[in-house]
Amino acid sequence: MKKVFSYLLVLVLTVVSFGFVNEEASAAANDYSPFSLTTSQTSATTERVTANSMGRWNVVNTGNYNVSFRVFKNGTAVTGYQTVNPGVTNNTAFATTPGAEYSLRVYCNSSSGTGCTASGLIANY
Repeated sequence: MKKVFSYLLVLVLTVVSFGFVNEEASAAANDYSPFSLTTSQTSATTERVTANSMGRWNVVNTGNYNVSFRVFKNGTAVTGYQTVNPGVTNNTAFATTPGAEYSLRVYCNSSSGTGCTASGLIANY
């Protein structure tokens, strides 16, 4: 009987500890969200990131055409279109509203709307 109780105790502790580890991993995954704009896309977006007190965006234009981007708070644009020239990185910190969700969407500014390449992220810190 003691052996069965010991096995059950170990099993319960393992399941409970796995739940805590999984919860921490989920929280860490929400600290930043990357994007990648490829030549066949007209735009790309990040997932939403839940803010603490400060955020940071990073947009790296690796192509031959300008790209522009906007930052969204809870799905509503909070910045105008900001242009990033080819070969340039825009890396900016910004104040956030704690608990709000922020995302970033980048757009290709070529005449055809495609052919751009860019990458980056929006982060909470």
